[in-house]
Amino acid sequence: MKKALSVLLSVLVIFSMVGVMAFAAEEPAITVQFKDWDGKVVKEIQVDSGTIITQYAPENPERADTDDTDYTFAGWRGEDGELYHKSTFPTPVLAEGETTKTVVYTAEYTEKDTSGYQSFWNFIESIFERINMLFEYFAEVFNW
Repeated sequence: MKKALSVLLSVLVIFSMVGVMAFAAEEPAITVQFKDWDGKVVKEIQVDSGTIITQYAPENPERADTDDTDYTFAGWRGEDGELYHKSTFPTPVLAEGETTKTVVYTAEYTEKDTSGYQSFWNFIESIFERINMLFEYFAEVFNW
């Protein structure tokens, strides 16, 4: 009797696991994309409705500085126009009647104009240019 009962319970456990596996095989319904300033996808994840996405957010991306502009990462701009940081993303949820959804966050940078700044090496260069002009002046005056 014990063997028959254990076989029956084993069969029941197997059938209950098959139902759980079929439910778990469902595709995630929401695609979350993180894009850089140029539209290139930095990271893309697929989650179920109601999943908190803060742990999936990528680290702060960097944008290469140009000769006259420095860029600093400000946050992720959502489709709603709000600026989000790694810990402040809203939880994506499917609306009534939606089966799939794509949520896009685009990296935003603050710009700092550095065109009027002079680096240390530019300053040293300008000093030597002035010294050179003095030598040229003395060479002209004394006919060297």
